[in-house]
Amino acid sequence: MPETPPPDDSNGAGITATFFIVVSLVVSLLPVLWCLRSLYMIYKSGGRKPIFITVLLINVLVYFFFSPAAIRLYLKLDFSDDCVRGFKLFLMAQLSGIFLHQLVALESVLSLRNPLYTTDLFSMPCSISLSVALYVFAFASIVLDFSAQFAFCLLSVLILILTVVFTFKAPPYPHFYPDTHKKTTYWILAVATVTMVVAYLPFLLTVFIISCSTNLGAFLDSATYAGALLVTPSMRSLRAISDAFLCVLVFKKVLPVQTAQTQAEPNALHNSTANSGGDELKTLAGPE
Repeated sequence: MPETPPPDDSNGAGITATFFIVVSLVVSLLPVLWCLRSLYMIYKSGGRKPIFITVLLINVLVYFFFSPAAIRLYLKLDFSDDCVRGFKLFLMAQLSGIFLHQLVALESVLSLRNPLYTTDLFSMPCSISLSVALYVFAFASIVLDFSAQFAFCLLSVLILILTVVFTFKAPPYPHFYPDTHKKTTYWILAVATVTMVVAYLPFLLTVFIISCSTNLGAFLDSATYAGALLVTPSMRSLRAISDAFLCVLVFKKVLPVQTAQTQAEPNALHNSTANSGGDELKTLAGPE
C-alpha cells in the first residue's frame, strides 16, 4: 500500500525522496508565484478564464502545502493519522498533476495549431467536469495500490500521444499559424515529453518490471523492491518544476493568443452572418 513507506526500507530511500521534494519546492517557488500573480490579473481584467491552468496551479499549491507531511513521513519522523492523511493528499496532488500537465499542454497546442478544436472540447463546463473526475480517479488510485496509479499514468501517456499527433498532423488554421506559434508548440511538447520521461517513466518501468517478475515467479529482493517503490514515485515531485515552466510558457506565449481568438470570434460570427445575409439577398433577387 502507498500510504506509508515500507518499514523495512533503509532510510537512504527516504532521504532521496525528501531530496526530490526539496529541490522541486526551491526551484519552482518563484515561477509559481509569478504565474499566480498573472492568473490573478487575468481574472481581475475579465479575460478568458484558463480552467486547466487554474486547476494545475491549485494542484501545485496543494502539493506545496502537504509537502512537510510527506517529508516527515519519508524521514520516519511522524506516523500519526494526521500526517498520513496529509501524505495521501500530497500523493493525490503529485499523481493528478501529470494528467493536468498534459491537458494544459494539449489545450495550448490545439489553441495555437487550430483553435477550432478547442471550442467545445475545452469549454468551461467540460473542463470543470473533467477536472473533478480527474481528482476522483486520482484519489481512488492512491487509496487502492500501485497498479491503479500505473493505469492513471498510462492515461497521461495517451494525452501526450494526442499532443504529439496534433502538433505534427493537425491541419493548421488558415492564416493563423505563424512560425512563432510553431516554435511555441514545439517548446510545449518538449516540456510535456521531458516531464513524462524524467518524472514518471521510472515509476512506470518499476511497476511494470515488478509485476512481470511476480507473475513469472522470479525472486525479488525485498529491500530493493521497497526502495524502488519509494524512490521512483517520489521522482514525480520533480513535475512541480516543469509545471512552473509550462505555466510561464503558457502565460507568455499562449494565453495572449487565446484572448485574441476569443475577441475575434464575435467578429468572425458577425462577418459570417453578414455574408450569409448577403447571399440570401442575392438569391431572392434572382439572376441579374
